[in-house]
Amino acid sequence: MLLLAASFSLTGCKWLDDPANVKKVGTEYIQSDNGLLIVEVNGQKYAPERIYTGSRTRDGATSMEPVVGMEVTVFFMEAYREPQFIAGNKTEEYLEEFFTRNYTFVFGVGVFFFIMILWAVFSEPKVKIIHAD
Repeated sequence: MLLLAASFSLTGCKWLDDPANVKKVGTEYIQSDNGLLIVEVNGQKYAPERIYTGSRTRDGATSMEPVVGMEVTVFFMEAYREPQFIAGNKTEEYLEEFFTRNYTFVFGVGVFFFIMILWAVFSEPKVKIIHAD
């Protein structure tokens, strides 16, 4: 059982994915409109506040401030009401893979602690008490 929990923790399982459900709007360059930074896609204007860089650290996806002339992809994710922005021309498949979270490690740690609790409850004590008569 412990080996099974360890294998789940170290490998990714697709059935423990939390999909991002991304819908790409389009890709354009950031422009300045009277001091406000905008991205105009298909006649619709979007105001980026932060831009995902497309890289990750252990704390999550990194982001940066918008810069005039930067090419960005505008998209929506199920978790956010506002449009999101990522640097460069990215496909919907890339965005879905990049923002999908996997909970395999969390599941594996939970199973490990559950097994340890069961082991502690049901194992026989190793210390024997001997009474002298």
